[in-house]
Amino acid sequence: MAANYLEQDFLPNYNMTLASPTLTLIAGTSGNTTLTLASLNGFSGTVSLSQTSSPSGISVSLSQTSLSLSVNGTATTTILVATGNAQPGSYAVNITATSGVLAHWMILTVNVADFNITFSQPELITPAGPVSGVVTLTSLGSFTGTITLSTIITPTTGAPTVHFSPTTLSLTAGGTAIAGLGVGGGKNGSYNITLTATSGTLTHSIIIPVTVCLSGCV
Repeated sequence: MAANYLEQDFLPNYNMTLASPTLTLIAGTSGNTTLTLASLNGFSGTVSLSQTSSPSGISVSLSQTSLSLSVNGTATTTILVATGNAQPGSYAVNITATSGVLAHWMILTVNVADFNITFSQPELITPAGPVSGVVTLTSLGSFTGTITLSTIITPTTGAPTVHFSPTTLSLTAGGTAIAGLGVGGGKNGSYNITLTATSGTLTHSIIIPVTVCLSGCV
C-alpha cells in the first residue's frame, strides 16, 4: 500500500518504502522485512517510527525507532515479526513515521500460514469388508506447501490394515486437497488410527476411531 503524504511534493520531505509489503510466515516462526526512508527535496532531520498491529496476536518490533536522514540520503530499519501462537490469518501492521509536522504511514500485511486436517466420518465401522472415508486438508492464512501423511493404529494386535492414498499432497493458498483412507481385515475390537499431516515445522494429527465387527457383535 502506498504511503500517505501530508505535504506538497516540492517541499522538503521524505518517503517510505518496504522491501516486502507482504510477509507470509508459517505459524510459529518469525520473519522480517526492511523499511527504507529517503530524503526528498533537501530534507534532513530525525524521523521517529512506531507501529501497531491488528488484530492482536503477532509480535512486531523495529530494530531502530529513530532514524537520521541527511540531504538526499537514505536510512533503514528492520521490522521483526514473530507469529508465536497467533491464529492463522491476515494481520495489518501500521507503520508511522513522524518528523515535526511531517507524518507518513504504510501498511505491512502479515499472513500467518497454517493448514488443518479433517476426516469425513467420526468413526469407521467394519461390519464385513473394507470401509473408507476422505481426508481433507485446507490451507489457512495463505499456506502453500507439500504435506506428507502418515498413520499409526493402536492397539497393533489384531488391528485391521490401514490404506491411504496419496501419501503426499500439495496445497495452494486458500485451497484444499483430499486423500482417501480405508481399513480392512483385523479382529473384532476397537482401535484408533492416528493420522498425522506434516509440512516442515507444522504437524497436525487427528484420531479416527475404528470398530471391527466381523461376526457375533451386538
